Amino acid sequence: EGYHSTIFAYGQTGSGKTYTIEGGDSENTEGIIPRSIRDTFRYITKREQGERGFKVYLSFIQIYNESIYDLIDPGEGRPLRMDGTNINNSQYRIYSNANADQ
Repeated sequence: EGYHSTIFAYGQTGSGKTYTIEGGDSENTEGIIPRSIRDTFRYITKREQGERGFKVYLSFIQIYNESIYDLIDPGEGRPLRMDGTNINNSQYRIYSNANADQ
């Protein structure tokens, strides 16, 4: 059992996509990504008791001017390359509890 999700923002330059996704510096101006991550881990924390495990894979990329950028590990800001349907060298973070590997 599992859930897959994607948050996708598309629109013209200056329309507020970055602000909507990332948000500002306070909790009142947080974007969709910080809110959804916080809510996901709240959900997991409430349900961690018992034998069910949780594992979260998270990637955060940006497509800008037909180039793909990794926003978790931006490195030197060089674009990533596509290999079919996979993005080469992109980073992802894995979060799990003790029961996730059962």
